[in-house]
Amino acid sequence: MNWLALITGVIKLVSALADYLREKKLMDAGEAQAIVAGNAETLKRLEDARKGRDAMQAGDGDSAEWAERVRRKYQRD
Repeated sequence: MNWLALITGVIKLVSALADYLREKKLMDAGEAQAIVAGNAETLKRLEDARKGRDAMQAGDGDSAEWAERVRRKYQRD
């Protein structure tokens, strides 16, 4: 009967290890998805900033007037 308890204990230990590894894999996958989502948001904001900068440098329409007002307001003497 002692060997039966030993085998049962080993099976429970292997089962616990398998559960731990499965949970770790799920956590790693979730972390990777969060990183991807954060990077996508950062890239979107960078693209918006670049578009705004390009519009300011192009000097077209309202953005040119706004840029000139900003330059006058913060001009160093």
